[in-house]
Amino acid sequence: MGSITCFKGKERADISIEALQSEIAQYLQMDNLSFLLGAGCSSNIVNGIETGIPGMGALYDGFFNNFPEFSVANKPLKGLFSKNLEQTLEAMGAVLVANQIQNIDNEIDTKVAKVLRYIRNRITSSLDSQEVKEIYKGFYSRITQRSRKSPISVFTTNYDLFNEMAMDDLGFHYNNGFSGTYRRRFNPISYNYMYVENMNLQRDVWERVSSFFNLIKLHGSVSWVRRDNEIWEQDYKDIK
Repeated sequence: MGSITCFKGKERADISIEALQSEIAQYLQMDNLSFLLGAGCSSNIVNGIETGIPGMGALYDGFFNNFPEFSVANKPLKGLFSKNLEQTLEAMGAVLVANQIQNIDNEIDTKVAKVLRYIRNRITSSLDSQEVKEIYKGFYSRITQRSRKSPISVFTTNYDLFNEMAMDDLGFHYNNGFSGTYRRRFNPISYNYMYVENMNLQRDVWERVSSFFNLIKLHGSVSWVRRDNEIWEQDYKDIK
């Protein structure tokens, strides 16, 4: 097997893949374990073709390939903001605020909605990728450990639903911050709860379900909607 470049802060080291696997295996034995999953985790390029969800640079290119003349306040945006569509949205948000003082772009609301709609459609159209879902299922299957006392926390900046789909397929329990069944409302207090193996009240100690996770979606999700200043969860196909 080959070698890989590993960074710990600013410290760089070239180590063998076997050594890296051994080190990661030790970390996986820790009781308090958390992961941060970024955009690349939902991308899967096979023979130059994206079978999952593209990263932010590819989303940016895709948007401006479709709308090359897209502009705000008569300023073409193609090529700006380090090819990052989220940074583009942040700049457009600043124009939204500035419009309250001085009119800069009459159509800024519509333009923001256009970018958001493109991102959403690009994500939801890729959620049927079996290849990406299998990658997520492999990840969750490998980190499950019966002896761990605390649930694993998975933080993600992604809006997609591959984490939820993978754990549903595996039959794993997880807490994504919502409570309720028919109507599910975001309630951070739910992160204080966990599933246990046996509700036998005669037991002094209840064992936590080994395959239980906390899923924290830092940037929200395509399955979230805001109504009356509250966040609700529903099937992404029903959200327009």
